[in-house]
Amino acid sequence: MDAKAKKMKTAAFIEACRSFRQNGDLNLSASIAFYTLLSIIPFLFLILFLIGHIMATSETVGANLTLFIEKALPYYSGTILREVNSITLSRGYYGWFGLLFMIWTASLMFGSLETALGIIFKAKRHRSFMRSKLLAMAMIPLGGAFLTLSFLITAAMKALSRLQWELVGSRWVAFLVDSIGIRYILPLILMVLLLTCIYWVVPYTTVSFRAALLGGILCALMWEGAKHVFTAFVLTNPSYGLVYGSLKTFILFMVWTLLASSILLFCAEIASAHQRLTKRP
Repeated sequence: MDAKAKKMKTAAFIEACRSFRQNGDLNLSASIAFYTLLSIIPFLFLILFLIGHIMATSETVGANLTLFIEKALPYYSGTILREVNSITLSRGYYGWFGLLFMIWTASLMFGSLETALGIIFKAKRHRSFMRSKLLAMAMIPLGGAFLTLSFLITAAMKALSRLQWELVGSRWVAFLVDSIGIRYILPLILMVLLLTCIYWVVPYTTVSFRAALLGGILCALMWEGAKHVFTAFVLTNPSYGLVYGSLKTFILFMVWTLLASSILLFCAEIASAHQRLTKRP
């Protein structure tokens, strides 16, 4: 890496730290965390509902959804999935009004995210209310598309591992594909693609794909590191949060979503700073 590239990366990091404070990104992260708490279960249910109509059964992609939740919501993934499955089993009782209410609730998170990214990427205009809601609702089938893609790639990788096992006779090939490729590498790659798409599409201004990809890669890697640190902290400090009593689970979930939202916006600040610096003469 030459000196000019190092200088630009350092300048982008410093500017991102400064902008994170000046833009009040911690408060924006708290807003996203709050709406995530309201939206996450309806959002996941709607994805399963959508895929269930496309692929005949939502249970087909249950394992892939579990992997995604483990990446995004460590430690509490089991609790979230149980609630989603509970809603899925009783979906016939909700009707069209209940379904529309869930769509509206799921869109709240993206509205808050759109506002935050608009500030970070210096968007000079705002989408109309209808366009903003349509974009937020479009994220639901987009999430379903990513989960379906995950299922198809997983099926292809498993078929490839079985074929290689038959041709080569090596158990290590099947182990690497099933245990490492499917459980770790595939979810990370899909997370990078999803985050890149968010940084690229959600702000109502022009964002270069290179800057969006940089933010997506950094955010996915930082989320992965933060996930392990947070999980280890909770497991090794069982007394933490006891002061909240029965609200401990809720508080810890809010702490994680605040941390994850802060990482999301900080990486957006890096992407925005990188884009501005590369445009300067």
